[in-house]
Amino acid sequence: MDLFRRELAPIGERGWAEIESRAREVLTSNLFCRQFLEVEGPYGFDYNAYPLGSLNNLKNPPDALGWGVRAVLPLVEVRAPFKLSLWELDNLYRGNFVVDFSSMERAALELAEFEDRAILKGLDEACIAGLERLAPVRMPIEGTPQSLTRQLFKAMGAMISKGVKGPYVLVVNPALWAEAFSKSTESLMELAEDAGVSEVVLCPRLEKGILLSPSSENMRIVLGQDVTIGYCCSSETEVHLYFTETFTFHVANPDAIVLFE
Repeated sequence: MDLFRRELAPIGERGWAEIESRAREVLTSNLFCRQFLEVEGPYGFDYNAYPLGSLNNLKNPPDALGWGVRAVLPLVEVRAPFKLSLWELDNLYRGNFVVDFSSMERAALELAEFEDRAILKGLDEACIAGLERLAPVRMPIEGTPQSLTRQLFKAMGAMISKGVKGPYVLVVNPALWAEAFSKSTESLMELAEDAGVSEVVLCPRLEKGILLSPSSENMRIVLGQDVTIGYCCSSETEVHLYFTETFTFHVANPDAIVLFE
């Protein structure tokens, strides 16, 4: 038996299949940062820290003993609990496939929002700085095609001047994109491509937008345990489960980030 104790849960194969299927649908559509960032791993639940390949507090006096502390990023462990009705899960075997997964869906959304917020805004307790905080270049942007293309060209120029190569990805708030789309007589995708953008990703977690060169040499999400479902306990009527994951986020080259405000 492993840490997740799923074999102890009073849930049959059909129940687990429906739970996993619905959870996957919610998580896939709401883990926005995984849609445009490289993901390394998963390495497993017992993977505790991501090595940065350097030393902190280096003491290296000439002709004497020296020492340093290896720099690492600790992984943050997330757990989001939820509960399901055993009667409704049993109804799957009676031919009723309409199950109330609302508690699970809320937990999945909560976990997805936590991961995205840590990556975008930062999480000091987990030593995650966040894309928005690390961006060395910040530019104002408005919901017009003219502002969008003008600032994209400027942002691209800022990256190129720092030696940051593409492909470049524009991550933009859907409302801002829709506003610019409503005022454009041309395809916004074509305008973005003309500016050098290879992909546009809509992300409601951002207030405006961000331009990235998201190759793994610049930044990456690191997974220990990918999102999985574990068993906590059960009563006569309900089963208590949880989502869990461990992850961190590392930016090796902040020059690959331009924030639109």
